[in-house]
Amino acid sequence: MSLSTQFPWQPSGHVDRNDVLSEVLLSKLRTSDGLDLMTIQTYFGDETVRKIIRGSRLALDLGFARLEDNVLKLTDPEGFLFSNSIISSIYVEIGLYD
Repeated sequence: MSLSTQFPWQPSGHVDRNDVLSEVLLSKLRTSDGLDLMTIQTYFGDETVRKIIRGSRLALDLGFARLEDNVLKLTDPEGFLFSNSIISSIYVEIGLYD
């Protein structure tokens, strides 16, 4: 399955993997469904999953996020209130911010 099939909101033609990853992180972590790390592993690899977990470590330790069945979820309301900071930490770990 291609990235554009899995993530249909992407435009046709060239799809930048970092743009897709950024959009997936933003959209999935801000929902109660959370971010499916198995899907991330399939499309972006093991190292990206490790970086996401490292980037979310403080949120996990503080109880602002939790891992359930390979899904990273922000807690309600605390995690959602700090979602920008949590997502920024993940972006830094992954290297989406230079």
